[in-house]
Amino acid sequence: MPFSDLSDDILLEIALFFEQADHWCSFAALNSRCRAAALSVRLAIEKRPVKISDHSDSTIKALKKPTKELMNTIRKVKVTNGAIIETANEPAFGLDHLRNLILGSKMLDKLSFGGDFFTEFPLIAILNLFASLQTQSGRLPDNRIRALRLWEISCFEDCSNISPMGLAGLEILHIYWQKWSLTDESNRRKSSTTTCEVLGKMIKAASHTLQSLQIDLTGDMQAMRKFDIRMLAGDEGDMGAWKKLRKLRVEIDVDSSSPLSDCVGTLEAIADMFPNLETLELVTDAWRFKYMVLSRF
Repeated sequence: MPFSDLSDDILLEIALFFEQADHWCSFAALNSRCRAAALSVRLAIEKRPVKISDHSDSTIKALKKPTKELMNTIRKVKVTNGAIIETANEPAFGLDHLRNLILGSKMLDKLSFGGDFFTEFPLIAILNLFASLQTQSGRLPDNRIRALRLWEISCFEDCSNISPMGLAGLEILHIYWQKWSLTDESNRRKSSTTTCEVLGKMIKAASHTLQSLQIDLTGDMQAMRKFDIRMLAGDEGDMGAWKKLRKLRVEIDVDSSSPLSDCVGTLEAIADMFPNLETLELVTDAWRFKYMVLSRF
């Protein structure tokens, strides 16, 4: 009997045997149903994230037509920039596929987006994805995504007109913008002038639910020097903002032109804004800070 005629339950049993015998790849390569069964078993056993990273990966093929068992197993998804770029021969996994995965999954609550070695992940794509989830209110009454991690993002386009409210409900938001471009400063593509405004709106959208917030903008000094923790302050009369935040890590620029150069004032603002904070990490360039202190005294 060919594998295509077997039930999903039997395929899962076979996949479990191959996983234990370390022949997962061979079984997953047979057809799409075998890939889905093998992936379901691996996720259930190892409880690791689904990594969507390239066009030929069997994981992508399985996720384009996921089975019910696979939908009920996925908890975490990691997407790299290369996975959403269409090639001449084959379309990428696509954000439409990811949106359908989020809408159909019962367990998925953690997303991670990251750039690859050469390119960053476009922030506009992430915001559009969450905005599209927001419009699906009939099918997704409550945003189940609780953790969002952004690695090596870019914001060349103006995203200020995209609603960030699809991020409401996040409990963990980590933003790492650490990549330093090797391109000459004069030829380097500039980030949008609204980058800080967009990031501020994104973070504030989850101000009622966030428990852990990490911000590192060292890869874009222009954005870092404009960023001010005070822009995250709750609106007047909003008594629920930032009551749940317990952990804050932020990279600050001690350059005199930065709003955060006044460390004492920054600490006072943090104490006022985040009354229930338990862990605070302020990270800066120690050598630059030492130089500034010596130059002033």
